[in-house]
Amino acid sequence: CETIAYQSWPKYDSSKLEVCDINFAIQVNGKMRGTVSGKKGESQEEVLQKAKELVSVKNQIEGKTIRKIIFIADKLMNIIAN
Repeated sequence: CETIAYQSWPKYDSSKLEVCDINFAIQVNGKMRGTVSGKKGESQEEVLQKAKELVSVKNQIEGKTIRKIIFIADKLMNIIAN
C-alpha cells in the first residue's frame, strides 16, 4: 500500500532561492527620491548612472556639486549635493 506517509521528504534546490533583481533606494541629501532596479552586486558607478536618469534626482542635483556618495551594496545610495 503506497500512502503519503511513506514517501520521502521533498528536496529543495538552493539556487532557486537566490534573488537576482534588486531595487536600490535612491536618496538625495537624506531624502528618498526614488528607486532603480538592478542586478545583485552592481557597482556604485552603475547605480549612480541609473540614479542620474531619474527625473526627481536630476532636479535635485542639477547645478549642484556632488560632495559625497554613500553607497550600501545591494540596498541604497545617498547622494550628498550642495
